[in-house]
This record gives sequence, structure tokens and C-alpha cells, in this order.
Amino acid sequence: MLTKQAIRSTQKIYIDGKRVEDKDVIINLSKDWNENQEQFFRKMLQQGGEFTLKGINFIIRVVEPIRNSKGEFDFPSPEDKPQD
Repeated sequence: MLTKQAIRSTQKIYIDGKRVEDKDVIINLSKDWNENQEQFFRKMLQQGGEFTLKGINFIIRVVEPIRNSKGEFDFPSPEDKPQD
């Protein structure tokens, strides 16, 4: 079974096209998964993608900050840069 810590705020999860805001929905679904299905879902949480698990269509989008070649956060425009 998944835990709340497994689902990060940088991950946007959609079930059958509708965004899931509550982690408990995903956790309740994971109670019926076997070990292989849970491992697959965890992998998809890391990389994102579209897949079907036990007849439910999932879309996972992982939003990560953009980094430049130095590994520093890169912002698309000066307006997006946080103020110090």
C-alpha cells in the first residue's frame, strides 16, 4: 500500500481525466494492488506518463524546476524569479 509520503506535491495525478487533489483517493486504490502493480505505480510517480492499472486510466505529470548547465535553478523570465 502507498503512503502519503510517496506522493509529492510536484506530481499531478489524473484519474480518468480528472485531477486528484486528495492523496487518500490514491492510497485507497492502492490497497487492492499487488506488489508488482505498486512498484509500477511508484516508478510512474518518478518519471510520469499515461497508463492503465486495474482498468483505471492514470496520467501522471511530474513538474520539476528547470536547471541550467551549472545545476542552478533557471527561470524563464525575470518575473518568474523569486525575490530574495
